[in-house]
Amino acid sequence: MPRNDDDFDDDDRPRRRRRDEDDDDERPSRSRRGRDEDDDDRPARSRRRRDNDRPQRRKKKSSLPLVLGIVGGVLFLCCGGGGFAVWYFSDKVGGDFREKQVSNNNMREIGLGFHNHMDQKGWLPNNSYDKNGKPLLSWRVHLLPYLNENALYGQFKLDEPWDSPNNKRLLGQMPRVYSTPEASKRAGEGKTYYRGFSHQGAVFQRPLPGQPPMQLNFTNITDGLTNTILIVEAGEAVEWTRPDDIDWSPGRPMPPLGAGRAGDQVLVLMADGSVRFFRKTMAEANWRGLITYNGNELVAPD
Repeated sequence: MPRNDDDFDDDDRPRRRRRDEDDDDERPSRSRRGRDEDDDDRPARSRRRRDNDRPQRRKKKSSLPLVLGIVGGVLFLCCGGGGFAVWYFSDKVGGDFREKQVSNNNMREIGLGFHNHMDQKGWLPNNSYDKNGKPLLSWRVHLLPYLNENALYGQFKLDEPWDSPNNKRLLGQMPRVYSTPEASKRAGEGKTYYRGFSHQGAVFQRPLPGQPPMQLNFTNITDGLTNTILIVEAGEAVEWTRPDDIDWSPGRPMPPLGAGRAGDQVLVLMADGSVRFFRKTMAEANWRGLITYNGNELVAPD
């Protein structure tokens, strides 16, 4: 009997295996094997894959060192380093601050010595001269007992000049109050920048020929103690025992001031014992008015 196409298709056609029939037995086992074999390794591989694929972030630099540095700097300034910092920056910007501080203290001590001399002797110390008017010793030597330097004062021969064999050997024993370490380097051993004025009308004026040195007291200073200069930081240093103060007589140019430092400031000791800063470039009339002790000049504020 001829075969029906339908019979051929049903009997002889290779039958496609249904998914439902066989796969159910095999798939679970494969799936289980895959999981069993890979379970231990999959998380690590997965993490490595995620780590490799993930965009790498740049690590931020910690700001902790900067913060600690700022805090440390503040503590340094507040806990004892402020003086150093002020000195350092002032030195770079406006001159040697520490030298000015030391000089300020020196001048205050010298001013106290002047007042103690005045209290005990009744007059201010002055340069000494022999009967012929020859300079002997400076006011700095005669101030020694009032600066706790009695032993040094006792070694001087008061009737001999500053450069006599006996007195000259004492140049190297200059008291520290007459200089600063920095000024001594500029001036040289045994020299000081602390000087007064010796022209007529000034506190250390030289005596006229045939007259003894003046013994000036506070009542003679009619211009007022706060308005009269005792000593200044001169621009040129001299031997500390030498009676050589600044002669700024009328017609002479203004002498250099400031202890050899740069800048416009100069320290000045007033007759009342105070220490003040004046400008080197202050008007000449003001300088001259402050140097005289009884000139009755009008000194403009500067």
